[in-house]
Amino acid sequence: MKLKKKDFKEYKFLNEDFKCRKVGINDFNKLKGLQKKYHLEEVYNDGSFYPYEAEMQNFKNSLLKRINYAIFYKDLKSVSKCAINSESLHSFQLGGVFTLKKFRGIGLAKFCVSELLKEAFTLKDNILLYVKKENIPAIKVYKKLGFKIINTTSVAYYY
Repeated sequence: MKLKKKDFKEYKFLNEDFKCRKVGINDFNKLKGLQKKYHLEEVYNDGSFYPYEAEMQNFKNSLLKRINYAIFYKDLKSVSKCAINSESLHSFQLGGVFTLKKFRGIGLAKFCVSELLKEAFTLKDNILLYVKKENIPAIKVYKKLGFKIINTTSVAYYY
């Protein structure tokens, strides 16, 4: 999916129990549990193999070098996150979008992504992302923010 700066539809979230902010390396300890849950649900098919140390080092590197946003519930618990995974000359790639199951369905992912996009669009004109075609809730969120489907593809996993 792709979003051009001119098509971005900002999303406001009005529940003051949830605060969205840019996060960095100083937030690692508050975010590492959320990152692990994201990986176990979205990335790794088999939780018996999770290279924790390597993944946490990669996450630290992302927090140091990339744009990352997270939502905190009552300023304590991290419940949703998103990040810029990579970039090209005119585009960023959005990824790592995740919300804890208990907090899904109330607009937190849309809010988190919207806040990140406001900053990203001060630097680049386009945002790209990949989403599984069966992830209908995510596709609906992205479309409400202005994203358009530009291509479909298949991914093959080999074990």
